[in-house]
Amino acid sequence: MWWTQIGERVLTGAEAELFGHALGVVLDEVEEAHRDAQSEDDEWTASLTAFDDLTYGQKIQVFATVAEGLLLPEVPKVRLTAAVEAGVAAVYEQLKTYVEMEIDAEDLPDEDERDRQRRETYRHFWRRKILAVCDQYGMQEPDPSDPESDEPVTEGCADKEQWDLLIERIMGRILWDRDYEDGDLLLDLPPEGAREVRELLGITTDYHQAIPDDLTEKQAAAALARIKQLLHKVAPA
Repeated sequence: MWWTQIGERVLTGAEAELFGHALGVVLDEVEEAHRDAQSEDDEWTASLTAFDDLTYGQKIQVFATVAEGLLLPEVPKVRLTAAVEAGVAAVYEQLKTYVEMEIDAEDLPDEDERDRQRRETYRHFWRRKILAVCDQYGMQEPDPSDPESDEPVTEGCADKEQWDLLIERIMGRILWDRDYEDGDLLLDLPPEGAREVRELLGITTDYHQAIPDDLTEKQAAAALARIKQLLHKVAPA
């Protein structure tokens, strides 16, 4: 279970499917980067310090915590830390990249008929998944009191900023804010100043200091297998 702005919940329906597909692709990228890595600097990153500073084993532990906490109602409420929330953000930030790649691919020529059919099948894959979540929660319903309200985004829309905004709204159903981005700021402050900022933002002392377990290669492989089995249930290929 996960504690969000709208209460304690897990992802269901289209929301769970979108997250499951995105996390599945992220995990493939994380594994591939790890296999090819010559040093820790070569590991997969998300441009989020609270996540990128983790070891490979810690990243897999975070994704296991995130997947099970967001998708399994029987899992006790997850303790929210900077690393865990950054793990959630990493999936949705990467989803923005997948949508951008999907849009850019529309301008590429087809190599052959098989390539044309494959691209046609997946032309709007991510955008359809996002719109399904919007439909699930009525995110694009027009405001009758506002005659200038925006027209609903459609799957053929090529405006990347529009898709980024929708992804942000979907992510906002899970994350309260972006406190996970403030770790470096707090480290640069004197102790008293950092304490005052934490109190102002409602951040506990150990929010940024909590360290995920660093799984061994064997433990990470087992965790990955467990996560992928769960994702297959909520987001079948």
